[in-house]
Amino acid sequence: MGTVVIQPVDRAGFWAVLAAYDYKQGGETYKVSQLYLNDAGLLRTVTGSSAEGEKGACVNAMREFIRYLAD
Repeated sequence: MGTVVIQPVDRAGFWAVLAAYDYKQGGETYKVSQLYLNDAGLLRTVTGSSAEGEKGACVNAMREFIRYLAD
C-alpha cells in the first residue's frame, strides 16, 4: 500500500473523509478511493478501485460518485 492521501468532504449534516491510495498485488497497481461516512454514529464506507492507467468513463464516473454523491 502506498501513501494515503486524505481530505474532509462536505456532506450536509454529517462528517465524511475521503482517502486515496495505491495498492499493489500480483504485479498490478490499483488506485483505491474510500469514503468514510458518519451515519448516526455508525461508520460506513464506500470503496472503489481501478487498475492503474484506467481512464475510461466508468472509472471517472465511479470516482466522481465516491467524491461528490455517495452518502
